[in-house]
Amino acid sequence: METKNCDACGDEIPLGRLKAIPTTKRCVKCSNVKAKRPVILTLGEGEDTFNETIFLESDDYDKYMEVENKLYKKELLTPINVIEKQLIEKDLGE
Repeated sequence: METKNCDACGDEIPLGRLKAIPTTKRCVKCSNVKAKRPVILTLGEGEDTFNETIFLESDDYDKYMEVENKLYKKELLTPINVIEKQLIEKDLGE
């Protein structure tokens, strides 16, 4: 198999990546594909309630969570918020 260089950085694209994605033009490091993030939806009613998992691009997930948090007026939880909340609850003896 012929080797290729990354269009972005010029480094050689590993053969494994070229075998998996023969038309790729970028190495893994320069790839603009981000990890997908899961959202669990609860659908249906009563006995017919079920969960479905969808996977969103990272940017779409952030937008979805922003809208959902506004809709339900939830506090946007980050690792710092969780730690602060735990410390406050510990201080209050909850």
